[in-house]
Amino acid sequence: MKHLIINGHPNQKSFCTRICQKLHSTLSNTSLLSLYELSFNPVFNGTYSANDLEPDLQNAQAKIKSAAHITLVFPTWWWSVPALLKGFLDRTLTPGFAFSYKSSTSQIQQKLLKGKTATIITTMDSPKWFAKYLMGNVLKHQIAKGVFGFCGIKVTRIIVLDRIKFRESSEKQKMIDHLIAKLKA
Repeated sequence: MKHLIINGHPNQKSFCTRICQKLHSTLSNTSLLSLYELSFNPVFNGTYSANDLEPDLQNAQAKIKSAAHITLVFPTWWWSVPALLKGFLDRTLTPGFAFSYKSSTSQIQQKLLKGKTATIITTMDSPKWFAKYLMGNVLKHQIAKGVFGFCGIKVTRIIVLDRIKFRESSEKQKMIDHLIAKLKA
C-alpha cells in the first residue's frame, strides 16, 4: 500500500514534525509531504483553475492521487487546523481532482478520491475530553466528513495526542512509540 504522510504543521521543529519523520522512517512504502517546505500561496481566492496551481501543489496532487492511505498530522489551534494546512486543502483539493459535479446545476458532488483511506493525527494542549465533549468533536466534522468525506476519502481513525504543552520530552517519545505500534498493528 502506498502511504502518504502529510505534515500540516508550519514549523519544522514541531512535535508534529517529529511524529511525521518517525512515521516516515518506520512505516514501509511511505512518502512525506511537509507543508512548511512547499512554495505556494495558501490564500484561496474563490476560483479554481488547474493552471493556477504552483508546481508544489501539482506535485502534492500527484502524491495524493497515487496514495492508497493518507496520514494527516497537524496541531489543533483555535478548534481548527493551522492556516497553512487550511490553505493547502483549499488550493489542492480542487474540482476535477478531488470532486466534481455532474452538471452546473447539480448540487451533489462526485467523489473523485474514492477508495482511499486516511488516518488523522492531531496534537493539542487541551485534554482529549475537552475536544470530544466541549468542542463537539469538531475535527471529525471539519476534516473527516467535511473535507476528506466530501472527496471520497474514508477516515479510518482519528488519534488525538493531548496535553502536549504539559508533557516532558520522555513522555512525548513514549507517545510516538505507542503511536507507531498502534499504526503497525
